[in-house]
Amino acid sequence: MMSLKKSVLLGAAAVACVVGASRTQAFAEPRDTRAQQAWNGEWTAGIQQEPVRETVSGDAVVVAAYMALWVILLLYVLRLSMQLRAIRRDTDELKRRIGEGG
Repeated sequence: MMSLKKSVLLGAAAVACVVGASRTQAFAEPRDTRAQQAWNGEWTAGIQQEPVRETVSGDAVVVAAYMALWVILLLYVLRLSMQLRAIRRDTDELKRRIGEGG
C-alpha cells in the first residue's frame, strides 16, 4: 500500500505534467498575427536595418596594434634593465664584502 506522502508526490507530478503540456501547447500555436510573425522571426517591431558603417579604418587599427606591441616591448626591456642593474649592485656588494673578509 502506498503511503500518503507517495500519493501526494505522484499527484503533484501528474498535475505538473498536465500543466506543462498545456503550456507548451499554448506556446506552440500563437493565435495573434503579430505573435505568429514574432514566432516565425518575421516581425521587426518597426526597426529598420541599416547598412553597416565602418567607424575606424583597418589601417588605424593595425597602427594602434603595432604601437601597443612596441610599448609593451619597451616596458619589458626597461624592467629587465632595472633588474639587471639591481643584480649588478648586489654582486658588487657581495664582492666588496668578500674582499673585506678575506
